[in-house]
Amino acid sequence: MMQLIHLFLLLFLQGCTVTQPEVYPPYRGNVDPYIIYNENGTIDLKSFDKSQNIYSERFNSREQIDLIRVETQEGNYYFNVKLHDNIVIPDAHYEIPEQIFVISDPHGDAVSFITGLQGNKIIDDEFNWIFGQNHLVVLGDVHNRGDDVTAIFWLIYKLEAQAQDAGGAVHLLLGNHEVMVAQNDLRYTNEKYDKIANEIGIGFDVLWSNKTELGRWVQSRNTMMTIGDILFLHAGVSPELAETDLTITQVNDTVRKYMALPRRASEDPSSIAHLVMRTNGPLWYRGLATPDETVNKTVVSGILDRFGVKKIIIGHTILPEISTLFDGLVISTKVNTQRNLEREASRALMITPNDIWSVDNNGKRMEFE
Repeated sequence: MMQLIHLFLLLFLQGCTVTQPEVYPPYRGNVDPYIIYNENGTIDLKSFDKSQNIYSERFNSREQIDLIRVETQEGNYYFNVKLHDNIVIPDAHYEIPEQIFVISDPHGDAVSFITGLQGNKIIDDEFNWIFGQNHLVVLGDVHNRGDDVTAIFWLIYKLEAQAQDAGGAVHLLLGNHEVMVAQNDLRYTNEKYDKIANEIGIGFDVLWSNKTELGRWVQSRNTMMTIGDILFLHAGVSPELAETDLTITQVNDTVRKYMALPRRASEDPSSIAHLVMRTNGPLWYRGLATPDETVNKTVVSGILDRFGVKKIIIGHTILPEISTLFDGLVISTKVNTQRNLEREASRALMITPNDIWSVDNNGKRMEFE
């Protein structure tokens, strides 16, 4: 009888086909994958191994691409990504959830970024969203300096969809370095990416244009947004910007319009584009983190009133610790990521409806400087 049962199970299993999702690219070059849209309607997936050897796949439609495997340069992290069904411009305002985790300026440093998310229970060891209906805010500057820029962008892209499915949200806000790359200003780009662009045969700015999946997605992101009564952006709001009647949505639309145009497109000093895209714009302005005699608590209070918020959260300008400024009206979140990781100092911000505190990469609550 047992032999008949075993025979029956064997025949049953042989007749069953277990279909595993196909992963592109094959397990050979999974570093820095790019989805490139060709003029003839085909799609190229270009990827690399750790030595920048190129691998290529061609598809007739996005539907043919199931999962993309993404690996960091050192191979210490890897995960799969499913392409979004479509790319949608995010809202500029959200109601406040139970928790908001804020981290700024990853600059291609996957170790600091990922350990911060894992240590604070935003993602699990398999790089999946476990933050429920809460929100993650990344305050720009994923681009430049480090060698895992593409992997970090793909991870944020992946988490955005997972968070939405869970009733939460991921917000990638644009920083000045996203605009610099889109405008082909590559002064701070890791030399690895010069080699990658040369291997593919197109400019690095084209890899982040509307001709690629990540380029389309990044260029659709916001620059400024509010969650509850808190304003989030990369650099800061200048008094000059606050004196205009521009709405947050109009600022976001202006950046989307001009970020991939040559810098000279915003050179007219009397134009809105010049104000938004240059020194006194939300991508560059440092006056809230390094104030001079023209910026004081009264001025900052006026900026808050202008945008109908009670607090501003920024990155962009490095301070030793995550710090409160102007008696807590402004919180600056940009620190030296590697140094603060090594000395277990502050790395990110946790916000609830009734409290705000800084955390290290292990989730330890810390006092503000």
